[in-house]
Amino acid sequence: MSDDLGDAVTVLRKPDGGTVYLLGTCHMSTASASQAASLVRRVRPSAVVLELCGARESLLRGGDGDDDDN
Repeated sequence: MSDDLGDAVTVLRKPDGGTVYLLGTCHMSTASASQAASLVRRVRPSAVVLELCGARESLLRGGDGDDDDN
């Protein structure tokens, strides 16, 4: 990967020829968000998987971000 992503990306090669790009992020970082957007634009993946805490999942589903809403 290019220098703008640095060590943030781990590239995993699957036996079937597929490639997984694993990007660690910080929820509150604009630089981290830029890295994620850059990786998606560059790789154009067929799928993107997110790991979210309960509060952020609630926000995406239209809740108020309170973990107790689940």
